[in-house]
Amino acid sequence: MEKRVLFVISRFLSGGIETALVEYLNGIAQLYPGLGLSLAIMTDSGEREAFIGRLPEKVSVHHLVDEPWLLKTLTMRQEKRIGPIGKMADEIALSPLRRMLIGRRLRRLQKEADFVVDFDSNARSFLDFGAKSRQVILFHFSFRELRKSSRRYVDRVAKGIERYDALVNICKTMADECVELYPSLSSKALWSYNPIGSARLKAMAAEKADLPFAEGTYAVSCMRLSECQKDLTTLIGAWALLHKRSAGTFRLLVLGDGPDRQQLQELIDSLGLHDEILLHGFTRNPYPFISHSRMFVHSSKFEGLSMAVVEAMILGKAVVCTDCPVGQRESLMGGEAGILTPIGDKEAMADAILHLWEDDNLRKQYEEAALKRATDFSPEKVLPHFVGDILGIQ
Repeated sequence: MEKRVLFVISRFLSGGIETALVEYLNGIAQLYPGLGLSLAIMTDSGEREAFIGRLPEKVSVHHLVDEPWLLKTLTMRQEKRIGPIGKMADEIALSPLRRMLIGRRLRRLQKEADFVVDFDSNARSFLDFGAKSRQVILFHFSFRELRKSSRRYVDRVAKGIERYDALVNICKTMADECVELYPSLSSKALWSYNPIGSARLKAMAAEKADLPFAEGTYAVSCMRLSECQKDLTTLIGAWALLHKRSAGTFRLLVLGDGPDRQQLQELIDSLGLHDEILLHGFTRNPYPFISHSRMFVHSSKFEGLSMAVVEAMILGKAVVCTDCPVGQRESLMGGEAGILTPIGDKEAMADAILHLWEDDNLRKQYEEAALKRATDFSPEKVLPHFVGDILGIQ
């Protein structure tokens, strides 16, 4: 009899977690064709579900709440297009109804599944933990970093994780950190890299794209424009230093959108860098832009383990990245597969970028090291551990 795996996610937008989920589903569908796959998305985001077309045909997709009248104000809240009175009305009148429907409909799907994967750690309040299915939760963030801003919330999340059969951290460093902070989870805390299929990625990278700069004349960064985490300000500051230190032309293409785009554009303009730095916005296929770049740069204050960085490595790009907690040092092998710089240090980042930009031999060395390291994230290496050891499917 066919075993069925149900993946659950709260929203299906265009971030790193959604990218990881697409890779899991495509990899499992290809390597384990005998498994039944379902995806439960708690709320329907309509046209904003940019990656829905990347899912394998065999995945049965269920939107747990898709009634427009229940979603209109929620969408407005998410896009910050609603005032405090409207927000309060939605919280009082509609949010409880949405939650009731999510729980009821998810538990109905759960009855048909042998394995449940809570992919973004948001199904704790809705699952039936007395059901026959094996229940696994993935955690994509640093426990320690999250505790800095909301310790009570993270402690509550950790307590809820105790009800699952297994906790999957997305790198070893994160799993070690989890056990250090929450010894009660030591018997459940496992780790597995997010799988990334290189063939699909390279096929998408080969598609045509309108490059804003000539091939090999720009660096690229992919990030949500949210300064509380991504710190593009440091990268912009490094770019200003590059223009002071060298007579060369340095261009930066930033792929992604977010709430701080306006203030970042104002900073770029104030530094006179509007011809050198382009905030391109969101694109459904960033890979041609990465493939034709000179290098990949990343300036986050904290990450789990950046999918964007690993994707750049798969495409053979030399990487300059902040040594942010928790997984970047691990993915770049302590600096062997890319250059690590201190968080928020625009001087160090400018130095690293300049060295890679001007030294072709050094850049080639890092490109080769990145390609070699990236093989550790292939579905063929990652998924046997996840499917066989973590889910327990033999």
